[in-house]
Amino acid sequence: YNCTSLKTIELPNSLTYMGGETFYNATSLESIKLSNNLTEIRGNTFEECSSLESITIPDSVTRIGGHAFYGCTSLSYVSIPSTVNEIGSSAFRQCYSLYNVRVPYGAVINERAFKESPTSIQRY
Repeated sequence: YNCTSLKTIELPNSLTYMGGETFYNATSLESIKLSNNLTEIRGNTFEECSSLESITIPDSVTRIGGHAFYGCTSLSYVSIPSTVNEIGSSAFRQCYSLYNVRVPYGAVINERAFKESPTSIQRY
């Protein structure tokens, strides 16, 4: 939270839970490798991480919470696995560089999930 100098981090696979706002306002964060055992990207986890350009969400994740990536203005690539069944409100709001994203057919996407973002959603 507010760790503005953090540029890169690799989370251990022993991590199964991360609280909301964990990386909130980590404005220098460019690269992160998430735990392969993480089950949810909670609300506000990466909010205002304006240097984050891409993220691969592990297959263990089933939910992306509200405001999870809000204001990630440099985010241009997100890999969402078929295990994700919900994307919350404003999860990718103001992600101005996110033009395309692939989302599983069965996933429920909140109507405001991509608000103020130029994102085209493709189902798979």
